[in-house]
Amino acid sequence: MASELNWITTNSPDNIIRTDDIWFFDENVGWLVNAAGEARMTINGGASWDHRSSNLQTEHGGYLRCMGWSSRDTGWIGLVTGGGAGFEESLLYRTRNGGHNWEKVSLPVGAPGGICGLFAVSSEVVYAAGSNDPDLPGPSVVKTTDGGATWTVIPMTAHADNLIDVYFEDENTGWVVGGKKALACPPTKPGYFGRQQYAQLKPVILKTQDGGQSWVNMAANTEGFVCGEWGWKIQFLPGHQIGFVSLEDLTGAAMLRTEDAGQTWTRLAIKDAGGTVINNNLEGIGFIDSNNGWVGGWGQFFQGKFNSFTSDGGRTWSRQDQNDDVPASDPRVNVNRYRFIGNPPRVIYCSGKKVYRLSLDQEDAMQGRLMAEVHVASEPEGSSFQPSTLPSDGGVSIHFSVPEGSRRLKVGIWNNFAVHQCDLYEEVEPAPGEREIYWDGSLDCGDSVPRGCFMGRITIDSKVETFEFSFE
Repeated sequence: MASELNWITTNSPDNIIRTDDIWFFDENVGWLVNAAGEARMTINGGASWDHRSSNLQTEHGGYLRCMGWSSRDTGWIGLVTGGGAGFEESLLYRTRNGGHNWEKVSLPVGAPGGICGLFAVSSEVVYAAGSNDPDLPGPSVVKTTDGGATWTVIPMTAHADNLIDVYFEDENTGWVVGGKKALACPPTKPGYFGRQQYAQLKPVILKTQDGGQSWVNMAANTEGFVCGEWGWKIQFLPGHQIGFVSLEDLTGAAMLRTEDAGQTWTRLAIKDAGGTVINNNLEGIGFIDSNNGWVGGWGQFFQGKFNSFTSDGGRTWSRQDQNDDVPASDPRVNVNRYRFIGNPPRVIYCSGKKVYRLSLDQEDAMQGRLMAEVHVASEPEGSSFQPSTLPSDGGVSIHFSVPEGSRRLKVGIWNNFAVHQCDLYEEVEPAPGEREIYWDGSLDCGDSVPRGCFMGRITIDSKVETFEFSFE
């Protein structure tokens, strides 16, 4: 089946490290949020994306992680980290007019230090959870039952040390996934470099049937968990009997599968028919049915951009890596989220480096290809740059230009888990011309960053460009 499935790349924004989440109402109308702080809407299946987030990006500058809609008018955006110094902190936004305007949501004390997952059950009931980083205070779930007028904080420290994705069947029954530190695990793990706060985690799959008043870890008796892996994304097929959870592990790859509505879960390693591990650092997971599905993410050490496909429900996998044995028709990179249109699915979208589209209907597939081939003029960019790593001292030099008439310039650094590292530079009414900013790897607190991959972001007024680099 994999050879028959041809993904196409939509005209989602370029110069973006990752589009973290997407939401679609039908084959044509949907939304994206990305690392550059943008929310964009498409009405033509991704042929063009209308910028709908100027107040989100210019006022806050944070990293947009997740999105959920209860109707075409009412939607929510969660930010996994704020914009650093100089920005008023707000980690949740709401629109009540179809995304034309976004308003800040004031969350109570004890809310997560970052919103990594949210789910809008209805126009009145919304759940959100975080944070991804076990070093941040929390974790917790926040809930509203009055459309966002008031919020309740549900502390989750007894159950988890980080929380990622949220999924609810109705206003009372739902799931949140993440990880809990195990005392039996050593505090460090090879290959985790400066992200050792994740080394002791083991997955938790937490279920509530009373709207969050109580939770049970339904994966408590699952065998085979390793130190340094945690739940990332959760998906249930229609009917809620069969479900899947991707397990993130910087140096390994596995998923969880349930066939009894989440009562029990089985850990399945991402291996080929010969038993060889073929993937690492998973995040996105998407199954068309009980047998056919994908996993993907960052790849080992945030390199490789692997995708893997299964046709037997996750028991064996074939590798679909851009750099090895992948057809030219499969462009997917850094996948984080899948969304399915129809039951059974007619169209599938996934988001990563770009937003990608797959149609399972022949007529629609042709229309989708035609839309994706439409030339869409790019918006004028606020800057241009060419980062380069300097091996003499391990620093990075960022070259860019500032257009005349610019009002505000900011350069910041995030790691690949979207945690804000530092602000390198900020200037009001910057002079036009070429610039070069050098970073030696030191953080605001005076410490040096660890080895690993990072995201840089240049913001000039409402225009943003992001780039990726690493310290070896």
